Amino acid sequence: MLGVVNDVIDISKSGNKRDAVQQLECSDLSFARVLVVDDMKTNLHVAAGLLGKYKMQVDCVLSGKEAVERIRQGGSTGEPFYDAIFMDHMMPEMDGIQTAAAIRCLGTEYAKKIPIIALTANAIHGSAEFFYEHGFQAFIPKPIDINQLDSVVQKWVHKKAAEQEAPDKSISAGSHESEDIIIDIPGMDAKKAIVLYGGDLAIYLNILRVYSNKMPATLDKIRNVTAETLNDYVIIVHGVKGTSASVGALAVSKTAGKLETLAKAGDLDGVLASNGSFIREAEKNIEDIKKWLESYSSGA
Repeated sequence: MLGVVNDVIDISKSGNKRDAVQQLECSDLSFARVLVVDDMKTNLHVAAGLLGKYKMQVDCVLSGKEAVERIRQGGSTGEPFYDAIFMDHMMPEMDGIQTAAAIRCLGTEYAKKIPIIALTANAIHGSAEFFYEHGFQAFIPKPIDINQLDSVVQKWVHKKAAEQEAPDKSISAGSHESEDIIIDIPGMDAKKAIVLYGGDLAIYLNILRVYSNKMPATLDKIRNVTAETLNDYVIIVHGVKGTSASVGALAVSKTAGKLETLAKAGDLDGVLASNGSFIREAEKNIEDIKKWLESYSSGA
């Protein structure tokens, strides 16, 4: 894996036996290479961790502009060549819709036909049709559920290599060691979050660590909100909403969603009235996560 996903913690080499639990067994798609596009690093880690279960090569970029350049280069030189693109809907500068349109307009057969899958935390009735009309082949709501992801992978990635032999997919029930692990963090529903990852505790703990390390920098970006920065605030707090849901920080995700709604409506006063307490809530949640992870790592 390239780029920002390189700092994912490899739990399999951590030496902590309790981490090696509930592993998924997916099709061997090591022949495949996919691109993930998202402006939130934690979201990239989520997608890369799940896609990595298929042994496929996962490259990650933080903007639509970078994605377009990757596909432009692949269409002209053949490298990098991707079997599919998984792309966030809401991003600064170029959102997912604009990026997909720019890719389709590159003119090469590769750019016209590469499957593009939308990732969105604003899934509502009619979302699928909306994305189909804008150059996407599928969409997956955030937080990403392993079962929904698997359906898309089997249709849009696996089918592209039908002539290559790959083992049948099976999902292991995993070790029962995890039953002894209680993740008790205030404001968190870890049990619900782990279900999203097919019960793979190792993936979940990776993402939880990344979330607690990366989210403070994201919160710093929304401390000072003005009328001029309100549109940027919408995108950032939208990302916080989806990313928090992906780790089970449902209280933080819910508050972020309310602030996103206020900001979209142009209610600056409403945002300012709640933003400070929201940041404190999120910071307390991060502190609690780090305390639990430290306790878990020490075997307490």
